[in-house]
Amino acid sequence: MTKTQGLGHKRSKPYILRLPSHVIGDIFCKLPIKTLIYCRCVCKAWRLLLLDPNFAQLHFATASSCVLLRFTNPPFRGLGLYDFEDAESGDSAAIVFTKQHNIPKLEIELSSSFNGLLCFRDLGCIEPLYVSNPITGEYMTIPTVGKNSMGYRFVYGFGISPNSSQCKVIRISTARPYGEKWEAMVYALGAGAWRSIGDVPYQFFNQPFGACLNGALHWRASSFSGASELICCFDLENEEFRLLPLPPCYHERRFCSIKLGVLGGCLYMSGFDPTCSYPDVEIWVMKEYGVEESWTKEIFIKHPKEKWWEMYYLKLIKVLKNGEILLLCNSYLVWYNPGKESFRRLEFDGVPSTVEAISHVPSFVSLKDVAMGERWRVFNARLR
Repeated sequence: MTKTQGLGHKRSKPYILRLPSHVIGDIFCKLPIKTLIYCRCVCKAWRLLLLDPNFAQLHFATASSCVLLRFTNPPFRGLGLYDFEDAESGDSAAIVFTKQHNIPKLEIELSSSFNGLLCFRDLGCIEPLYVSNPITGEYMTIPTVGKNSMGYRFVYGFGISPNSSQCKVIRISTARPYGEKWEAMVYALGAGAWRSIGDVPYQFFNQPFGACLNGALHWRASSFSGASELICCFDLENEEFRLLPLPPCYHERRFCSIKLGVLGGCLYMSGFDPTCSYPDVEIWVMKEYGVEESWTKEIFIKHPKEKWWEMYYLKLIKVLKNGEILLLCNSYLVWYNPGKESFRRLEFDGVPSTVEAISHVPSFVSLKDVAMGERWRVFNARLR
């Protein structure tokens, strides 16, 4: 080999760096999110590809959901994004977020996740709200409603209208102690101000953030007489409220609901029979959106008869591919095997930890594509 050939050989790019961008994009969509974050540091071309809005949408369409945890007891503090599909313990975090590089604050209340974005608020505070993508390190602060923001009870919602692709936050509150009157306000990212859309003819239960599905937000509610429970939904596109039918268990017997959420692209409601001494938890799923007859009892969780079990603080986090279920119960993350009817509280580094948890699909969706010119900030995202 001549000297010139040797120098040329050394300067040649690795084969993978010479692949067309669409081929690299297809490869990237199959990689774990942590690997993709490292790929941003390989070269400028890869970084630009990962920042491309088209790639962000393509990646999000195939991305798997993870579990975002906020640790609430020593020695652990902070946020971590975990993938429990390939590991039966919490010992290896996919990503650990830091205040300096991923998110504006660590002492937060995890509230809502949609389309790769998080909506959260300061721990113990009603406002302000934040919208963030911890993967890209971008965030923005939603302004407070103002001097008339005082109230007795509040519920919120966060989602994107399907046709206009406008990201919206909704705030429903009552200034009266018995909830006789509720007002709804909407903040559209890019608008710069809240606007009232009038009174709501329902009162709402204590579920701070609504579940987003099919371009609508959903809460457990009731009539002002309190005679019946309802599923109230808010259409993000036309900004109107409507009702959805309840599961048949409400009509057949006494049923105490716990949570309303989204499971596998369907609306679900969890609850139990309050007449039983050790009631089991039922998960009802609306298989066809808006169709009453499609409600199906999908999951049955046997009462473990353990002291740490508290149904009123039970939240379904994720159903794994093997059929096992991740639950949050009384601030503990619990692994439930329906076949064996067995429970196991997860430990981190061998230590039982109390946590907050929500299901979150990580993405490269940029706030600049949804904020519509509104001010937003960027950290330099970094991993531990």
